[in-house]
Amino acid sequence: MTDNIISKDMPLIEVLKIIEKSKSKIAVVLSDKKKVIGTITDGDIRRFLLTDSSIHNKAENAMNKYPVITKIKNEKELIALMKTL
Repeated sequence: MTDNIISKDMPLIEVLKIIEKSKSKIAVVLSDKKKVIGTITDGDIRRFLLTDSSIHNKAENAMNKYPVITKIKNEKELIALMKTL
């Protein structure tokens, strides 16, 4: 899943290219210390652009800064978790 790891400074136009090629259709934003600091989808970018922002802005400006992160791998448990959010 390393094909969708990006930095917070990546331009949104490049993020879109990565999301389009990614199986999961999501990019994971890492800090300089390789910690997850956000996620970004094409929907996040679309909503960001609707605020009169530019596609040349950085990923950090459009990313979800509060993603839910889990180590659960069991599908039923994941679905149960998603329903609580």
